Amino acid sequence: MFDYRQWGGSAGQPREELSFPRQREDYRTVIGWAAAHPEIDARRVFAWGTSFAGMYIVELAVSDSRLAGAIGQAPLVDGFAAARLASPVRGLQLLAVARPSRLGLRPPSALLAWRRPAR
Repeated sequence: MFDYRQWGGSAGQPREELSFPRQREDYRTVIGWAAAHPEIDARRVFAWGTSFAGMYIVELAVSDSRLAGAIGQAPLVDGFAAARLASPVRGLQLLAVARPSRLGLRPPSALLAWRRPAR
């Protein structure tokens, strides 16, 4: 188990910036570390990921020959199709919040991604 750079217990700034290429590279780095570790059988390196990480695992399962196997749990495999299911109004709201921080005009914001069910 590991944290992507800039996330969780890992170092790096800005914090919690999503980057598909860097996160895939982080997976490859960890796979390389495990395969080279003297106490780990390189023929038994296995990867597992959920949601976005599951999307990376699907790609790594076919592209990284160092893996003996992989599990992609609930992987995001078609981001365009998923985006079409989202509300266009919500997408515009998120864009309005995210764009100024991406352009460096204000610090990054945490966004509410779920709501408590009504009672």
